[in-house]
Amino acid sequence: MSQTLQVPSHLVKRLAEVCIKFEELHGELEDYLISRNPRLMRNLRKARREHIKGKTRSYNDLARELGLSR
Repeated sequence: MSQTLQVPSHLVKRLAEVCIKFEELHGELEDYLISRNPRLMRNLRKARREHIKGKTRSYNDLARELGLSR
Protein backbone atom coordinates (compact mmCIF):
# COMPACT_ATOMS: atom_id res chain seq x y z
CA MET A 1 0.00 0.00 0.00
CA SER A 2 1.76 3.11 -1.20
CA GLN A 3 0.80 6.63 -0.35
CA THR A 4 1.90 9.84 -1.98
CA LEU A 5 2.69 12.98 -0.07
CA GLN A 6 2.73 16.23 -1.94
CA VAL A 7 5.27 18.76 -0.71
CA PRO A 8 5.59 22.28 -2.11
CA SER A 9 8.66 22.59 -4.32
CA HIS A 10 9.99 25.59 -2.37
CA LEU A 11 10.21 23.41 0.75
CA VAL A 12 12.09 20.70 -1.12
CA LYS A 13 14.50 23.35 -2.45
CA ARG A 14 14.98 24.74 1.04
CA LEU A 15 15.65 21.26 2.40
CA ALA A 16 18.27 20.70 -0.30
CA GLU A 17 19.94 24.02 0.61
CA VAL A 18 20.00 23.08 4.29
CA CYS A 19 21.51 19.67 3.46
CA ILE A 20 24.29 21.32 1.46
CA LYS A 21 25.02 23.74 4.32
CA PHE A 22 25.05 20.85 6.80
CA GLU A 23 27.57 18.97 4.64
CA GLU A 24 29.78 22.08 4.54
CA LEU A 25 29.55 22.42 8.32
CA HIS A 26 30.36 18.73 8.76
CA GLY A 27 33.50 19.14 6.64
CA GLU A 28 34.63 22.23 8.54
CA LEU A 29 34.03 20.56 11.90
CA GLU A 30 35.93 17.46 10.79
CA ASP A 31 38.86 19.62 9.62
CA TYR A 32 38.86 21.46 12.94
CA LEU A 33 38.85 18.25 14.98
CA ILE A 34 41.64 16.76 12.89
CA SER A 35 43.74 19.92 13.32
CA ARG A 36 43.31 19.69 17.10
CA ASN A 37 44.71 16.14 17.26
CA PRO A 38 48.52 16.40 17.44
CA ARG A 39 49.18 12.68 16.99
CA LEU A 40 46.99 12.48 13.92
CA MET A 41 48.59 15.62 12.47
CA ARG A 42 52.08 14.12 12.97
CA ASN A 43 50.98 10.93 11.22
CA LEU A 44 49.44 12.88 8.33
CA ARG A 45 52.58 14.98 7.89
CA LYS A 46 54.78 11.87 7.97
CA ALA A 47 52.55 10.15 5.39
CA ARG A 48 52.72 13.24 3.16
CA ARG A 49 56.53 13.37 3.38
CA GLU A 50 56.75 9.68 2.49
CA HIS A 51 54.36 10.17 -0.40
CA ILE A 52 56.44 13.04 -1.77
CA LYS A 53 59.56 10.86 -1.52
CA GLY A 54 57.79 8.19 -3.56
CA LYS A 55 57.48 5.71 -0.71
CA THR A 56 54.19 4.32 -1.92
CA ARG A 57 52.78 0.96 -2.92
CA SER A 58 49.96 -0.05 -5.17
CA TYR A 59 46.47 -0.71 -3.91
CA ASN A 60 46.74 -4.31 -5.12
CA ASP A 61 49.85 -4.86 -2.99
CA LEU A 62 48.14 -3.36 0.04
CA ALA A 63 44.98 -5.38 -0.53
CA ARG A 64 47.04 -8.56 -0.84
CA GLU A 65 48.93 -7.73 2.38
CA LEU A 66 45.66 -7.15 4.23
CA GLY A 67 44.11 -10.30 2.79
CA LEU A 68 41.49 -8.36 0.86
CA SER A 69 42.33 -9.66 -2.61
CA ARG A 70 40.84 -12.85 -3.97
